[in-house]
Amino acid sequence: MTFWDFFFQGECSAVMADQVEGESIDLVVTSPPYGEVFDNSDHYCNEYDFAAVAEQLWRVLKPGGQVCWNEQDKEGSGDSSGLSFEHCLAFKAIGFKLVKVIIYSKFAQPRRGDVRLYQTSHEYVFELAKGFPATVHQIEDRPNRTYGRPADSHTHRNKNNKKQQQWCKPPKEFGARGTVWVYDTSGGASYEWCDKELLNDFPAPMPEKLAGDLILSFSNPEEVVLDPFGGAGTTAKMARKYNRHFVYIDLLPDNLRIAKQRVAKYHNKLPLTNEVKPSAT
Repeated sequence: MTFWDFFFQGECSAVMADQVEGESIDLVVTSPPYGEVFDNSDHYCNEYDFAAVAEQLWRVLKPGGQVCWNEQDKEGSGDSSGLSFEHCLAFKAIGFKLVKVIIYSKFAQPRRGDVRLYQTSHEYVFELAKGFPATVHQIEDRPNRTYGRPADSHTHRNKNNKKQQQWCKPPKEFGARGTVWVYDTSGGASYEWCDKELLNDFPAPMPEKLAGDLILSFSNPEEVVLDPFGGAGTTAKMARKYNRHFVYIDLLPDNLRIAKQRVAKYHNKLPLTNEVKPSAT
């Protein structure tokens, strides 16, 4: 198939097998169902075949393509499920390289769970690659403490063993961020207010800034970004905002409706003829 922008309704591993060519995807940004964390939501389907999904992601990714897998573990009675780590190791077992573990840190996080224990205020984003990463654009938003100071110098010995003075470049105002990415998730801070009514009943949509930063970091304009657990369409929306193409897949028709409305702001013509029926299980 020739990619432009696609919405698919169906079970994601089956849709990928039927509709997505091998080595055609540049980047995957997704947040899979979190086990039983949101077990009572109409917008959430917790059951999926991880092994089948991982196999298809390996198949559809281009060499050097990456998967950004954002997952939170279920916690309770002082014990975390550890499912995110199991999935990370399973990805490695089929050939993916674990490039980095990005910590998505949430300030203004409401207090939940056992008050005797520390409050969990982060999630993991596993940056996985099919071979060496083809694209990494480091975001430079970390203030340099030495910015504004005069250029410094140091002395070293050259190849003739003579002392030589070398001047350092003046520090830039901002340097590349590390692997802890902090976002405000209070109220509607994680998405645009124009989406508020659509997302009122949607559990924990991925923050737009997180999805956008991952897309800017690990893809280039006009490349194709896949979200196999498309949900509210945050990845698709941010892909269009930053001039990337997208492939959105989700099992639930109501999620598809929400996603189309959100993406419409950045895409005048939404494809209406390329949806597939929910796959039989």
